[in-house]
Amino acid sequence: MRTAKKLIKRLSISWFSAGCCALIACGCIAPTQSSALANPLSIEAAQQSETAPPIKYPALAITPAVKPDIEPIVKLTAALLVPPTVTPTVAAFKLPTVTPEPTLTEVAFSPAEPYRFSPLYDNLMEAYPASITADRFVLHYTPATLPAQNPQALADLITAALAHHEQLLGVTLQGSFDIYVAGTLFAAPDQALRGRSFSVDRRTFFLYDGSGAPAEQAYIAAHELTHLFTWNTLGAPSSVMLSEGMAVYAGMDFVAGQDLLPLQDFCATYWQAGVLPRVSQDLAYLGHIRNLENYYSAGCFVQFLIARYGAAAFGQLYPSGNYAAVYGKSLLELEAEWLADSAQRPALPTYPADKLVKAVTLVEQAYGEMFASFDGNPAQLEAYRALDRARMSLLMGRLDEMQLFFGQ
Repeated sequence: MRTAKKLIKRLSISWFSAGCCALIACGCIAPTQSSALANPLSIEAAQQSETAPPIKYPALAITPAVKPDIEPIVKLTAALLVPPTVTPTVAAFKLPTVTPEPTLTEVAFSPAEPYRFSPLYDNLMEAYPASITADRFVLHYTPATLPAQNPQALADLITAALAHHEQLLGVTLQGSFDIYVAGTLFAAPDQALRGRSFSVDRRTFFLYDGSGAPAEQAYIAAHELTHLFTWNTLGAPSSVMLSEGMAVYAGMDFVAGQDLLPLQDFCATYWQAGVLPRVSQDLAYLGHIRNLENYYSAGCFVQFLIARYGAAAFGQLYPSGNYAAVYGKSLLELEAEWLADSAQRPALPTYPADKLVKAVTLVEQAYGEMFASFDGNPAQLEAYRALDRARMSLLMGRLDEMQLFFGQ
């Protein structure tokens, strides 16, 4: 694995050149934890062929801002208040700084041209005609878009993420796969996604359009790769919660120590606010922009399981979903242990706990309204980049900066 400084010295061209600091999303969508992969809304369930039909999203529901008198989600006993010993398993991926190239390719289209969205399902050879071949995969991209400025840096990022995942879980991915890097937002109904994996077909997409900070860009790429990696090493996931939780944890571990708010800090703050989502419930996983708190909760839970019980045990759980056989405990019992651990961790020291919850809700709602009728016209693109800066301030825990965007 190359050092941080070489890898993003060529990776973060876009963020600094456009001032697009961004924050929340991703998109290995999937609907609810209990629906597993048979649910037609699950992202992995739709991954049976290149021409799989687009996912139909339910109406966006925004959770109202948290009230200060909300009761804690779980009543803790003294026996549960024993934090685990967490030992890092993999060296964190370090992101170097970069001197940006002068153009962002905004996004490589003149104002007179209509915005061209990137496809996920068909016409892939036509939409992503350029490619470079690495040892274990082929990276596809569109000429005259941001990924075309330095595709080798993106290939190096995938190579580093793959090595990280193999070390983290102690398994090796056999065979080759394909990576598609989109230089523009995905076509409807997937505009709110920052990536998607078609794991059965060994094909993964992620967005690289100048939005997002370098650490978030690397996180999204690593997150999407995780879905393909675990499906083809551990087996098809037994639930959407475990699938998304593993992808969130692996992606965040890959960029640990960088600019993003750590998972455990996020979950501890949500617990103190009394609204940390329970992974045993049917949660929506419709993309980070829509359901950030659910993705992060699942990631925290998987991180807890691997830290306390090891990667090998989790490798058995992932395809089976048999908590009792693997751990000798039910999902509810393991969830209680995780919540107790979250209760012992400090929340964000600078802000009241409910301030983070309200900030997440504001950003989710703003994206829902923006993408309700988004065609990529210049005014919408300007709003998209501005909201991206607010999103990144949120994901970095800079809530005061984020609230300036909303005039608060």
